[in-house]
Amino acid sequence: ETLVRCSNTGTSAANNATILLTYPQEIDIKWASIPWSEKNGNTYIWNLGTIPSGTDLVFKLRDSVSLFTSVGQSYL
Repeated sequence: ETLVRCSNTGTSAANNATILLTYPQEIDIKWASIPWSEKNGNTYIWNLGTIPSGTDLVFKLRDSVSLFTSVGQSYL
């Protein structure tokens, strides 16, 4: 399980906030507590709308690793 945190530390709202996460080909996101808006190849995109000033947005991801991955292979 992975936690994603997006923080607006500015003094005004962040309008049209978007998060893009690109994962290696061998890893697939299976579930997110905030569903992604679209997927383009290995890039998952969340269109979050407006994030108020001083707000943290946190959501969880669950992924799956392909059977084509070697034991000990790292994707950091």
